[in-house]
Amino acid sequence: MKPIKQSSLTSSQAGLLFLVTYMLLFVAQLVVTLVCEGDLMLHLTGVLNGVVMTSAVLIGTRVMGAPVRSVFGSKPRPHVAHLGLAAALTLFAVLFSLPIMQGIGQLFSLLGYNPPSPYADYYSSIPKMLLALLTMALLPAIGEEILVRGSLFGGLRAKGTVFAGVFSALVFALMHGGPTQFFHQLLLGLLFAFLYHMTGSLIVSIVAHFVNNVIAILHDFLLYQFAPHDFVYPVWAFVLMAVVGFVGLVLILFFYMRRVWKKSPEAADGGESAPKISERLQVVLNHRGEYVPYDRQAPLGFGWVAGIFMIVVWLVNTITGWIS
Repeated sequence: MKPIKQSSLTSSQAGLLFLVTYMLLFVAQLVVTLVCEGDLMLHLTGVLNGVVMTSAVLIGTRVMGAPVRSVFGSKPRPHVAHLGLAAALTLFAVLFSLPIMQGIGQLFSLLGYNPPSPYADYYSSIPKMLLALLTMALLPAIGEEILVRGSLFGGLRAKGTVFAGVFSALVFALMHGGPTQFFHQLLLGLLFAFLYHMTGSLIVSIVAHFVNNVIAILHDFLLYQFAPHDFVYPVWAFVLMAVVGFVGLVLILFFYMRRVWKKSPEAADGGESAPKISERLQVVLNHRGEYVPYDRQAPLGFGWVAGIFMIVVWLVNTITGWIS
């Protein structure tokens, strides 16, 4: 079977496109911050996240000579089962990482790090919550997936799937502010990259990202509406969430990857002895690799620059809280 080139963007081009897009986004957010305030600023910021990232990546991809449709993967129309897989994995990932994120937040609060939250009364009514599902859940999910997974991860796969997944997940985590959310966003970044790679459809990772955002919005809305102002989850609830989330993630991933292995040519060939776990994992990771130009000598260039830039942004945001 002739390999299908998923994207003609090199890793360096993907890194350059990320930098340009992020700078455009920063300028747009700065303008909104200067001319708006309150709920209007929050809504417009969410809209800008989606619109600027989506338009910049699609236009930039075309200008660099790659087909726009390449951003959405080799199989843009996902299977319904893959959408269910994305939703289930995201739910368990949130259950697993939320207690850890809260624990990290408590640790930093003891160290004197208490960044103000601009969303204190954002979910004070149902209309605000419904609007947030559009401006803070759907549009950012589309824009961030197109930028980080469709463009950056897609271009970096020329250096290898694992490298691209980890690198793009780190950038994704650094994009989301200070240290309290870092582990949560890193886990989600790895999960979204895994889903995009395995299913060949960016729509699947967009759905997963949207589900995560919806969970966050509904969680904050319900707490605001029904919980006391100083409400804190009991320790047993955190432990239960973490255990359920971890077990759910492991079981779903185990059975899904087992099914992928059984359908692979390597499994069909049989053999006298069962392959090592590392060999099976490599087959699974390369499951959709037939459309990726695996050239490990491809220059990274601006990819490294993008990573270093995001580290600087993350440090500035952690220290000053100026950049979000």
